[in-house]
Amino acid sequence: MRNAGEDGYACGLPLAVVSLALLGPYGEVLRVPGAARFSAAAFFARMPMSMEGLGVVFLVQSTTGSYASAGVVTGALGVSTAVGAPVTARVSDRRGQGFVLRRVPLVRVLSYLLLVLCARAHAPLAVLVALACTAGLATAQPGSLVRARWSHVLRERPALVHTAFSLESALDELIFVVGPVAVTLVATQVSPTAGLLLPAAGLLTGALLLAGQRGTEPPPAPVGGEHHVAGTVIGLPPIALLALVYVFLGGTFGSVEVSVVAFTEEHGAAGAAGGVLAAFAVSSMVAGLVWGTLHLTGTLSTRYLVLSAAFGLSTLTFPFAGSDWALAGLLCLSGFAISPMIVSGLGLADELAPAGRRTEAITWTTTGLTIGASAGGALAGHVIDASSGARALWVAAACGVLGGGLSLCGGPLLHRAERASTARASSASDVRPA
Repeated sequence: MRNAGEDGYACGLPLAVVSLALLGPYGEVLRVPGAARFSAAAFFARMPMSMEGLGVVFLVQSTTGSYASAGVVTGALGVSTAVGAPVTARVSDRRGQGFVLRRVPLVRVLSYLLLVLCARAHAPLAVLVALACTAGLATAQPGSLVRARWSHVLRERPALVHTAFSLESALDELIFVVGPVAVTLVATQVSPTAGLLLPAAGLLTGALLLAGQRGTEPPPAPVGGEHHVAGTVIGLPPIALLALVYVFLGGTFGSVEVSVVAFTEEHGAAGAAGGVLAAFAVSSMVAGLVWGTLHLTGTLSTRYLVLSAAFGLSTLTFPFAGSDWALAGLLCLSGFAISPMIVSGLGLADELAPAGRRTEAITWTTTGLTIGASAGGALAGHVIDASSGARALWVAAACGVLGGGLSLCGGPLLHRAERASTARASSASDVRPA
C-alpha cells in the first residue's frame, strides 16, 4: 500500500481528489473559516512522510554503495520517529501546536542537511545512524496535528469531524501514491542528494505555514482539572488497545509492500509491483472519499469493529493469488476497507482522548502503524529469503487477522469507553453557560 504507483496515477489523482473535495460534505467542511488553508499546509508538511525513507535510501546507497547500510540508516529513522512522535504530540497538547511547529521541524531539517553533508563526505555509518535518529526524534506529526485542529474548529459541529477525517485520510493515500514517484524522479534525474532535500523543504514550508495559522489552533491544555490524566495517555486501556491494533494493521501494510515486490518478481513481472501496490492505495483513497459523504448511524466503535473484522478477513485471500493481476484485484478489494477503518479508529481515539490530549491519543495510533510496518516488512523479508514472496503474504494475512480479532475481543471495552465519553460530553454541554 505504502509505495509508488504509475505516473498516470500520480498525474490524475490530485485533480480527482480536489474535484471530489469540492462536492457535498467536503465543500462544507472546507468552507469552515481557515479550514482549507490549514488542511493544505498540513498536506505539504506531511508529504515528506512518503518520501524521506526512500530519499535516505537513495542518498546512503549512492555514497556507500551498500543497500544494507541504507537499510540500517532508514531503519534508525523509522524507529526513532516512532519513539519521538508521542513525546512531541504531548508537548503540542501542553504548549500548543505553534510551539512545536516552529521548532521541531527545523531540527529535523538541519539533521537532514548534516546527514547529506556527512554522507557525501563518506562519514562512518555510526554518524549517519546518529543523525537519522536525531531527525526521527524531531517529528512534529502534522497528520495528528491537523486532525486535532479539525476537532477544535468543528467542536460545535461534531457530525462533520467524520467528513474532515475522511478527507485527511484520502489525502494521506494520495501522498503515498505521489510522493515516492516524485522523490524517485528527483533522486534519479537530478541527484540522490536532492531526493532528501526535496522532502526536507516541503516539511519546513508546510510546518511554518501551519504554525502561522493561529486562529484555528487548539488552545494548550491546562494542567489539572476534572478530567486531567497524569502521564501518557497510552496508559488508558482504550487508547492502548487501539494503538496495539494499529501495530498489526501496520504489520499488514509493511509486509504487503515487501511481499508484492518479491511476488511480482517471482512471476516475471517485477515492473508491475508499483501498479499492484497502487491498487491497494487507490481503492483505499476512493473508499475514504465516499465514506466521508455518508450519513452514518450507529456508534463509532461499532463501525470501527465491523470494518476492522472485515479487513482482517479480506487479508486471508492474499496468499491464494495466482498472478500479479489476481493479487492486485484482491488488494484492491481489501483496500476499500482501509481508509474507512483508519478514519473510524482515529475518530474513536479522538473521541476517547482526555480533554486537551487529542493530538497525543491520535499520535499513539499512528505510531502503532509505524512500528507495525517496520516489523512486518522485516518479518516478510526473512520469509522471502527463506521461502518466497507468496509465502510472505501469510505474514500480511496473520497481521490482519490478529488485528481484527484483537479489535473484536476489545469491543466491550471500546463500547463502554465511548458511552462514558458521550455521557461526559453531554454533561458538559448541559452546564455550559448560554
